[in-house]
Amino acid sequence: MIGTTFGSLPVAVAFAYTLRVPMPLGATIGPLGDMGSYGVAVFDVLNIVFLAWLFYGITGGFVLLSVVGALAGVTVGRKYSVSARKSRAIVFWAGAASILPVFVMAFFGYVVGPR
Repeated sequence: MIGTTFGSLPVAVAFAYTLRVPMPLGATIGPLGDMGSYGVAVFDVLNIVFLAWLFYGITGGFVLLSVVGALAGVTVGRKYSVSARKSRAIVFWAGAASILPVFVMAFFGYVVGPR
């Protein structure tokens, strides 16, 4: 659960440079967003992404990420129950599970937002 929650922060930073990340009560940052991330200082992009991650996490995202991480951990734990690398597989898949909620957050405003 913790791996998925904190693993979503680097995923959000990667999305800010490759796709888009919505800023709370504002526009979106990223190549497909309203504000390009390459024309902004790296520290400013990290600051914006951290504040967005914190805002969306406090308003319910951390609960969602914890549920997704727990489901990934239980599923992978059962699948690799006899493997010597069970812990590594759980951490990897819990981190990989953080990609889906960040992807949904990145494009949810694009799908239902104003045109």
